Amino acid sequence: MPPGGAIHRSAPPEPDDAAIAEVMKQPEFKRFVEAQQTWDRAFAQGIVDARRKYPNATIVAVLGSGHVAFGYGAPHQLKDLGMKDAVSLIPVPVDTACTRVGKSFANAMFTRCRRAATRRRRWSGRDSASSWCKAKAHRASTAWWATASPKRLA
Repeated sequence: MPPGGAIHRSAPPEPDDAAIAEVMKQPEFKRFVEAQQTWDRAFAQGIVDARRKYPNATIVAVLGSGHVAFGYGAPHQLKDLGMKDAVSLIPVPVDTACTRVGKSFANAMFTRCRRAATRRRRWSGRDSASSWCKAKAHRASTAWWATASPKRLA
């Protein structure tokens, strides 16, 4: 392991269109998509049920960003169930935050500590605030979902 305990890996190359088309033909991919859609619908139904049970409350759901990003997944299912006022808040790395602005990635984003996903440490009173921040940013892909209008969140 390199000094400092961090393991640095380069991202795999982006697949080309032919590779993507080939993967989409495989039965495993179809089962993955169906499972993902089932989870998305279950998340959305739970949010809608909570909204009906507590109509004056702000309902917050914590979902993986893959179920929220770009309005796919749970947001799409919420719209299908008649809920049009949901907003998403997704954490993004400081290094890529500006590239996601204006791309319909989420209604709002917040940045998290740099390298938080690769460096996990227990915090003690002797550590710096930066180390504590890195240790607390446990799942970079977690998205917060609030069923309230953006005006109510401000």
